[in-house]
Amino acid sequence: MLLPTAIQQALDLTLEHTLAAPELALNLALDLDDQLQDLGWRTPLTLSARGTATPDWLSETAKDQDSPAPSSTLHKADQLARDNKGQQAIALGFNQACGREIPALNLLYANHAL
Repeated sequence: MLLPTAIQQALDLTLEHTLAAPELALNLALDLDDQLQDLGWRTPLTLSARGTATPDWLSETAKDQDSPAPSSTLHKADQLARDNKGQQAIALGFNQACGREIPALNLLYANHAL
């Protein structure tokens, strides 16, 4: 899927900022959601250090790095969050989620960081 230029630019900028401070992934994701809505984008979109996903699409980089054990990263992040290490959980999820784990980052954010 080829994303519109303005959408891709918003993603690229958010990715750059999130790579610099992965513990802020939730905050930056919320800012990105606002930007995308302002641009008229209505499809849920999730960004990780290893790719981008919508409910029915994975970027090529996400496909290339599909997790051999789905949910293993999210399980580790969930354990961190349960140990009151929410920022570490968000950073781990953002940095290591790949393939089918990427859309599930939204659940991690919703369950443990809000």
